[in-house]
Amino acid sequence: MGLLRPADLQVSQMARELAHHWQRPEPSVWLFFSGQANALALPFARAVLVTEKARTLFSPDEMKAVLAHELAHLYEDKVTRLIRLLTPLLCLPLIKVLLEVVVNPVPRVAVVGLVSGNHGRLHIS
Repeated sequence: MGLLRPADLQVSQMARELAHHWQRPEPSVWLFFSGQANALALPFARAVLVTEKARTLFSPDEMKAVLAHELAHLYEDKVTRLIRLLTPLLCLPLIKVLLEVVVNPVPRVAVVGLVSGNHGRLHIS
């Protein structure tokens, strides 16, 4: 058994019917092996991937809903696709800062404050 294979006739037919209803091009639908029930759209390949586990767990109505959701991603306009592709790049500066903190931790900063019972004197910890 490979990691990726064409979807069975029932799932492919569901996707074709949804595409026809929306007057959009038919996608290719693939099943892939995964321990999780999931599905994803590959907009630039006009393909939908569904896990084997999702195929076995979901009822036909649930599978149709999942396919409709993924097909909606396939039919997004180009600007939305571009935003989806570029959004993870916005996280790169945050990842860089987090890595620097983990790799090169900064010494503890002294905290200055009033300590109760200290009669208003400052205490540095």
